[in-house]
Amino acid sequence: MAISDLKKKGLKEEKIFIAGHSLGGAVLSSYAKSNYKRLQGVLLYAAYLKRGNALRDYPIPVLTLSGELDGLCRITRILETFEELGTDVAKDKNSIYRTPVIIMPGVNHAQFASGLMPSTVVAYDLVPDVSNATAYDAIANYTNAFISSTLLQSNDPKQELEMAYNSTHNIMKQPLLSVKSFDVNPHQSSGLAVEAQYRVSDLVQIDKLKVKDIEVNEQSFVRSKPQADVKNDTLYVINYATVTYSPNPIDVSTEPQSPLEIQTKLKSKESLKVLFPNGTFTDKNVTCKDVNTLSFAYAMSSAAPFSVKRMQTRGIPNVTFHDDVEIPKEALWNLEPLELDYEADGMHVTSYSYTEPVDQHDKTKGGMYSCKLLSPYRAIEWIYVDSLRNYNLTKHFRF
Repeated sequence: MAISDLKKKGLKEEKIFIAGHSLGGAVLSSYAKSNYKRLQGVLLYAAYLKRGNALRDYPIPVLTLSGELDGLCRITRILETFEELGTDVAKDKNSIYRTPVIIMPGVNHAQFASGLMPSTVVAYDLVPDVSNATAYDAIANYTNAFISSTLLQSNDPKQELEMAYNSTHNIMKQPLLSVKSFDVNPHQSSGLAVEAQYRVSDLVQIDKLKVKDIEVNEQSFVRSKPQADVKNDTLYVINYATVTYSPNPIDVSTEPQSPLEIQTKLKSKESLKVLFPNGTFTDKNVTCKDVNTLSFAYAMSSAAPFSVKRMQTRGIPNVTFHDDVEIPKEALWNLEPLELDYEADGMHVTSYSYTEPVDQHDKTKGGMYSCKLLSPYRAIEWIYVDSLRNYNLTKHFRF
């Protein structure tokens, strides 16, 4: 171990901080957790505590420091750790100083180091907005603030960490946190599924339609059926959704952290017309493709203007929404995921739909319209990260 070697060579200082970058940070966080009595603190550069290791339970102070344009330790993964910090700060403000989580604007993965980068870093990293000198200054500043705050407990470094917390909060809250919470929230309700039901219904008297969505796990979703009823000249609909993620058992941050898809089961317009004959419905035929287009438009309108401009000028602004693939049986529809293809010419989105006929004997049954939908959070992750990648390089590597 380096500490033992240094002590053999004459190191007498006992107040030791240890830092690790990228994969080195991942290894370091595990080592330091088991050997914390020898250390004063840990600095994770473009790295983070793996899921299952809570900030508040880490035995010594730990700094999580990353760049907004880090293509390997993406901002959406650090967002998860920052959300955890926010919960801790609500209970104890000292968490800002003990386990700070900081995003530096315009900094990428390679700017925590120098010299030639490995080919995988070159392939996956994003182009920075700031110079290496600016990045080095920011890294040194936050490193100094964290160490000084831990050792000296003085006000100046604490104020620096407070400002960093507020700056990171501003970067994360709008739009990333707000868009994420549209579908991933404690209320267990998908805002996209609710909006999809309104759009698919196409009822002119919108005030006569009340929609509630219930998010369930995938097993329950397979058995669920949307419901509709009319009370007091108002149409009430309950639909179901499930949020699906790509498997990520080892918590890798090179791949998207947002949902792979939002699966939804809605009531079809045809079934609602039977239930609500006094309603006026338009002649539109809103499809899953239309809702996915709407989802991306919501992400674009929510994103910070500079992020949209960055994508449009330096990235791949093209998103192609292909026509829905209609599946004849619900069991087959359950097996088909939303197709999201990231290519050099942009993102390609293809949804699978299933339409269940209305039950002619019981008008309250049947009439389900099922969609595989693009999560607005996945759309905004494209804007902030994935549209900025060079897919001619990344196709040669797999993490």
